Amino acid sequence: MENEIFSNFNTEEKKEFSFFEIEKQKKMYNLKDKLKELDKIKEIRWDDIKNRIIFKYDKKGEYGKNFICDYKGKEYKLSLGDVMADYNWGVKYMPDSEMPEDVYRKISKRILANEARRDIEDIYDKEIIKSQLSAGERKGAIANKSVKSDIDFGKEIKSEDVGMISEEMVREFMTRLSYGISKIIDLEIKIVRPNIKEDVRQKIDFKIVIFSHKRGVKTVDEDEMEKNIRQFQRLGFQLATKGGNAGWNGLLEYKEKQIERVKNRGISNLGVDDIILIGLTTKHSKDLYDLWLSMGKPPGGPEKLWDIEQKKRVFRGITEKLKLDIPDGTLEKILK
Repeated sequence: MENEIFSNFNTEEKKEFSFFEIEKQKKMYNLKDKLKELDKIKEIRWDDIKNRIIFKYDKKGEYGKNFICDYKGKEYKLSLGDVMADYNWGVKYMPDSEMPEDVYRKISKRILANEARRDIEDIYDKEIIKSQLSAGERKGAIANKSVKSDIDFGKEIKSEDVGMISEEMVREFMTRLSYGISKIIDLEIKIVRPNIKEDVRQKIDFKIVIFSHKRGVKTVDEDEMEKNIRQFQRLGFQLATKGGNAGWNGLLEYKEKQIERVKNRGISNLGVDDIILIGLTTKHSKDLYDLWLSMGKPPGGPEKLWDIEQKKRVFRGITEKLKLDIPDGTLEKILK
């Protein structure tokens, strides 16, 4: 199959695709080396250490916020979800070496795997776009799609990227919550990023996979978790973004027709049980993003700056069909 694909490309194009493959392999080898290092010694050598925030363990933390960091003189309470999601915004962490050894190892493995996976996903998206351009689809939806890794999160964003930033805010907001929610309900919730083909052709901006724990089983390691739980539900989400209040009916109707066409091709081929459409205003997204930048990119991402009512609206809107039994009071504590 690979030979058939490459047969359409010239020598220079083949070199470029070899570059993508090499970059993905580098990420995998680096991950393997770090995991081996972690098995031999307590404290590993972190890449890009100067740009990482050190966080400490707080066993008394509530609602999954079991970590604390000091950033620019201010203390922040973190969940593992915060550590995972912040990498999307270019914020990196490393655990304090004084952390209990078992916690240090587990958390380090999760951070290393998360960073490698996200980096490889971004490389793969660039590879897909390049394949479309090389195949002559220079005006196709995939070829014209922005890749998140091309956006400099240290600078102001372009107006055409506001929709993407809004989608990123929602997805990473749910990533953060998924860790805290799992502490109070008997479900494991996993947020999955789609590749660029799933985004453009299958109309999926992110997926939520819900697992039901077998009675009495509770693990931390993701690999172990896969062995001890059964899959319960898989949902894909398409976010319709718009800057103003006018024209929503037309936009939602258009998006619904797109989703219906995708479903008619066979929902079983999409890797989800259903695709849910969510309307999202981008009116204040750029302002919040710029404010977050001006604050020095603190932990929590720009979505941290949503007020509590906006956070509840986003959460309830996305989880409406999941029927999660979380009282408002408990939800507010998780969202803080």
